[in-house]
Amino acid sequence: MDIGSTIRAIRKRKNMTIAKLCKETGLSQGFMSQVETNKTSPSISTWKISPMH
Repeated sequence: MDIGSTIRAIRKRKNMTIAKLCKETGLSQGFMSQVETNKTSPSISTWKISPMH
């Protein structure tokens, strides 16, 4: 499983919309959409603010 699919699966398991995830992390919906579709990868500093762990 790739990083984007993993993030999406965790987000959905937590019944979290992409909008809610972005609101909680301060990341843009466009960025999260690109991550979840594997068009870009989050940096290490992005992981530090993730509420998904």
